[in-house]
Amino acid sequence: TDSELRSTYADSEVVSYGQLAGDIDNIAALGKLTCSKAAGCFNQIAKAVKKCVKSNPDFVRDTIAAAEAAYKLSAQADVEAFVASKSDTLFGELANMAMGEFNSASDIENFVNEYVSGNLKAQVASDASAAIAEAKELAIQWCAGDLYR
Repeated sequence: TDSELRSTYADSEVVSYGQLAGDIDNIAALGKLTCSKAAGCFNQIAKAVKKCVKSNPDFVRDTIAAAEAAYKLSAQADVEAFVASKSDTLFGELANMAMGEFNSASDIENFVNEYVSGNLKAQVASDASAAIAEAKELAIQWCAGDLYR
């Protein structure tokens, strides 16, 4: 179960092949569950988001604002502490710089609007849509494989 997996790995900074080997049955069960539920879940979420956007044109902006508020309330201090603990690494330096530059979703939006051309934005949106479709197709193919039947 989920709680068993968490307790197995909770004290491990690095998960070993031995730990994974002992959990093959759990991993296989998780794969089967994912394959049986993921497509339906994804489709339900996509349908619900489209319905929300139709009834509230500001749905995406409102959702981002709510997620930003939840992040600041629940996770920001933990993220800052983690980044501070990695300050002597390249990752830590880059993360610290990004956190100094981007304090909100609007900071990211302003950066994109200032530095990214309209053509590139359209290409990114198109690429993102194609990536979602490709990821869905790969998941279907993977789930159709022998391992998770």
